[in-house]
Amino acid sequence: MDKIIINRTQPLEIAKLRKLFKRAVKNDFNYFPEEYKKKVLAKNNLMRLLFALKKPDRIIMTASSDKKIKGFILANLPTTNVGQIHWLYVAPDSRKMGVGKKLLKACLRDFKKQGVNKVVLETHNYQDYYLRRGFTLSKINKMQFSTITMYIMSISL
Repeated sequence: MDKIIINRTQPLEIAKLRKLFKRAVKNDFNYFPEEYKKKVLAKNNLMRLLFALKKPDRIIMTASSDKKIKGFILANLPTTNVGQIHWLYVAPDSRKMGVGKKLLKACLRDFKKQGVNKVVLETHNYQDYYLRRGFTLSKINKMQFSTITMYIMSISL
């Protein structure tokens, strides 16, 4: 794999990002019930992702190499000083190469520039990954529609 480039997603890249997003939901989030996955895909359709690029309170970044999107991070800037990461995803063939770490660092750097002093996220099975990157466990929840355990993580900037 060539050098990984992290950038704010451009409008012409949104279809590629959406394709990877659909793949992520369908293949890597099997713990979500099918009905919930359908809702997630509908809420993150191509048009909504495109509109989100234009919103100043959204952070949408991609990791690219060889002209292919290898991963993405979707987050939003707060009206308060707490940001939220909604999705951090790296394609299976690009894992264990630092792609996620680079996306996360770039997003946290962007948050800090915007005056955010705390970032939160929710994960099901990557809590150790986030702990290694300085996040702390804030709370443990059960998903509303199942018995799946979700971990609320946070980091101070």
